[in-house]
Amino acid sequence: MDMILIKRTFTLLTLVIFGAYGSLLAQSNTEGLFLNIGIASSSHSSDLRVENTNLDVFDGDRGAGLNLKAGYGFSPLFTLYVGYHIAGMERDGTDIPFWNGDDEYALSLFELGGRFTFLDNNSSFRPYADVALSSVVAVFDDDPETSAKGGAISLGGGAQYFINEIFAVDANLMLSPGAFNDVVFFDNDAGVDDDKGFFITRLSLGLNVYPFQ
Repeated sequence: MDMILIKRTFTLLTLVIFGAYGSLLAQSNTEGLFLNIGIASSSHSSDLRVENTNLDVFDGDRGAGLNLKAGYGFSPLFTLYVGYHIAGMERDGTDIPFWNGDDEYALSLFELGGRFTFLDNNSSFRPYADVALSSVVAVFDDDPETSAKGGAISLGGGAQYFINEIFAVDANLMLSPGAFNDVVFFDNDAGVDDDKGFFITRLSLGLNVYPFQ
């Protein structure tokens, strides 16, 4: 009798465990509204140079910042989103100091993108690929204004792991090649004749929220 009870108990526990596991795996619907907040490590290299100024080439500058996204999943495969990234960057050790007394500046990206999510709702692990059009602004000083503006195509991807149907841990890598085409130095147009190429890398870790699941 005891062996029968043990077998039945084991069978019941097995069904409960696998049932709970299956239920957890099923809670990964990416349709509808989604929000994201995360921290990011950023790097920036460019051939931005303005003659006769200390606005010189940027090579391997690094910094840390914040990511924000909001989007809508029109299907389990495709999500349209807008995103904002802001980071405090530090020069790579160049001997040329900035006019504001330090080697730091702000780098921001505003983007409109599409996300293609793989696997189906029965998996809690959902890899994805991102492609976005990005507006990029580097602000070196506010008063007088010294800045560079341009655009980029951002490509990358990552994965999200669903803790439950509402929350998912998100890891993401984005690569943004582009060019600055509007440079202001001390409130004046710097007179840059050609675009100045740049390359930005962002590695982020954050939390996705699907509030209406």
